Amino acid sequence: MAILKLSHELYFTTTTVIDWMDVFTRPLYKHIITDSLSYCQKNKGMELYAWVLMTNHLHMIVGVEEGQTIGDVMRDFKKLTNSSFCRLKPLSKYDKYWCFKNSSYLQT
Repeated sequence: MAILKLSHELYFTTTTVIDWMDVFTRPLYKHIITDSLSYCQKNKGMELYAWVLMTNHLHMIVGVEEGQTIGDVMRDFKKLTNSSFCRLKPLSKYDKYWCFKNSSYLQT
């Protein structure tokens, strides 16, 4: 058994939807999250070790590439996710409620 010492810190994060609404039961919203994670891994320095998407929140174990901060990476992830959600037409009155209640859909 080998133990690899990581040269940087790992972070456990939880990101929630406003008012804990169950928006990730819809595939469209799940795909936005996975697309945003993929983009941030390729372009923003996110090192994603594990993640689980629940109906209304996201848990991740993440690191960041050298020269990046966890704050910068999470800000970029949430900004990208938020802008993707904003481009969607609300599917129901509940979508309209959580989408427009606050300028940021996801809270940490």
